Parts: sequence; structure tokens; C-alpha cells
Amino acid sequence: MPARQPFTASVERCASGPRLPGRADLHLHSTCSDGAYTPAQVVDLARRSGLAAIALTDHDTLAASPEP
Repeated sequence: MPARQPFTASVERCASGPRLPGRADLHLHSTCSDGAYTPAQVVDLARRSGLAAIALTDHDTLAASPEP
């Protein structure tokens, strides 16, 4: 797994302080576009960071979405 966090700087700053309910990062990229983490890794890191919600915003693809 890459060493850097996939989250925005504001979320990283919040993660270093007390855990607050309702934190979210609504602009994340995975390896399906130009991110460094797979969709599963992004979800795992978000969960371990205490985020309440995330949004994968990969460019020009829905490859990270499961098929119906």
C-alpha cells in the first residue's frame, strides 16, 4: 500500500486531533483513475481513520462501482 494518505489535507488535519462523528471526504480517487490506492484500500483506510462517509470521484469511469 502506498505510504501517503488518499484523503484531503483538511481530513488529514482532523484525523490527527480528536475523533469527531460525521467527518467525511467527498473527493477521493482510486487506482481506477489517478489515485494510488485500490477502491477497497480507500474504504479500509477511511474506516480506520474514522470517516463517516466518502465518495470515490474517479475520472471518467465507474470501474470502482460493483455491477448490479
